[in-house]
Amino acid sequence: MHNSGHKILAICSFVIALSCGVSGQIRIMSYNILNFPGGSIPDRIDTLTKILDYHRPHLLMLQELKSAVGLETVTDAMNMLNYGTFVHAEFTPQQSSPGNPNPLQQAIVFDQNKFRLKSKQEIITQVRDINEYVLYLNDPDLPTGADTTFIYTYVTHLKSSTGSANEQLRLGMVNDWLDYLEANLDAESNVILAGDFNVYSNQEPAYIALLSGQNQVQMSDVFASFGNWNSSNFGHKDILTQSTRSNQLANDGAGGGVDDRFDFILFSEQMMNIGNTIYLENDSFKSLGNNGTCYNNSITACSSGNIVPNPILQAMYYMSDHLPQVCTLNTSIALVNDEIGNHETSITIRYNSTGAAVWIHAVNSENAEYNILDCNGRIIETKKTFLNQGNNSVILPIDQISSGLYFFELNKSSGEKSIVRFIVNP
Repeated sequence: MHNSGHKILAICSFVIALSCGVSGQIRIMSYNILNFPGGSIPDRIDTLTKILDYHRPHLLMLQELKSAVGLETVTDAMNMLNYGTFVHAEFTPQQSSPGNPNPLQQAIVFDQNKFRLKSKQEIITQVRDINEYVLYLNDPDLPTGADTTFIYTYVTHLKSSTGSANEQLRLGMVNDWLDYLEANLDAESNVILAGDFNVYSNQEPAYIALLSGQNQVQMSDVFASFGNWNSSNFGHKDILTQSTRSNQLANDGAGGGVDDRFDFILFSEQMMNIGNTIYLENDSFKSLGNNGTCYNNSITACSSGNIVPNPILQAMYYMSDHLPQVCTLNTSIALVNDEIGNHETSITIRYNSTGAAVWIHAVNSENAEYNILDCNGRIIETKKTFLNQGNNSVILPIDQISSGLYFFELNKSSGEKSIVRFIVNP
């Protein structure tokens, strides 16, 4: 029943910390970029840039970097996109297994408007380094005594291949990391562990160890309840991450199609709590581009009904044999937002005597999807739409929702993401 007494008001982000606990959003991505900047396919930085421009991460966690030059190239490309001010932690060549003829390293690139780096170091294992980056939120109130929000970020690339010997090497790397956390971190720490885990099922010792309830810091896999992904009968094929190619491409990487789950981002239980200063946004985690329709096939076969456009699927096919893992973090701290780039959509919310509408002015015509979320990040309504060039409108269902603070989130197929906050009053 429509309540004509409802009032609605668009509000600015600085009010959110007082009203709800959500002030800013941070997009993150973990990506195995396959022997970068080497490999058999030339000019992959242009290909990678298309993918980065689509998701626009504020924190990029990389695996299979070959050199400092590769890291510098990625950082420069992100700065050219003009949606943040990006820097990278200093590149350190692989320290573990010094005789390895094919050393690979992990790294991060981050937006200084969102994060600052306190320290970095490498955890030495029998196979490859596990890289630690102690980040903290760039809270504008730090100079006046606000508490520092640290995020202990780890990027790893566990031993590849099947067989019990390789499983034990993966487990050894995980145990080295867990021992480090037990010795150095409190149980309530904000921890992210991302990378190419190379685990073949949820029964692998390394995976079981990571999620053990006996660990000093309890880690969480958002898809753990889905069960064992290593089966053709698995019902959530959209979470699989490798391979993007049905056949090996240019004698580099793996073929076989999308049928393994090797790539992960795990979060400490602290970061799963919506009352925490920084936490994972509900339902934001995706294996980018995989809509579950291309099992055992190339990622380009996932084009049917996919919100990710075909050119981005093509770019992921050529870039790497892994899919990027992406998600969004929410924070109650009002971080700097300098996303200028292609964010050319203007959104206003208008109230009149018959209801309320969102007015969207789009520079270009394109497909989009919008969500209406409540104060806790739960989706109240989600719909796909088509934006015409110029003015568009969406009717808000204020007669169906109770009073409170809400979010209108618009995701365009070009990768642009916009959020407007609004209050519904009785």
